[in-house]
Amino acid sequence: MFSLILAICFIYSMHKLGKWVLNWINDDLNGQPQFTPEEIVQAETILTQIQIEMDAMEARRKLYDEALRKNRN
Repeated sequence: MFSLILAICFIYSMHKLGKWVLNWINDDLNGQPQFTPEEIVQAETILTQIQIEMDAMEARRKLYDEALRKNRN
C-alpha cells in the first residue's frame, strides 16, 4: 500500500515537473522576458545616462576637432 502511494506521489511530481519544464521552454522560445516595473525603470535610467554621456563625448570631440583645425591654420 505504501509503495502504491509513493508511486502515485512520484508520478504526480514528475507530471508537475514536466509541465513546469515545458512552460519554461515555451516562455524561452517566445522570447518575451518578464521584467518588473522596477527593472524597467532601472534600465531606462541606465540608458538615459549612457545617452547623456554619448552626447557629452560627441560635444567634446567637436570642440577638439575645432581646436585642432584652428591650431593647424
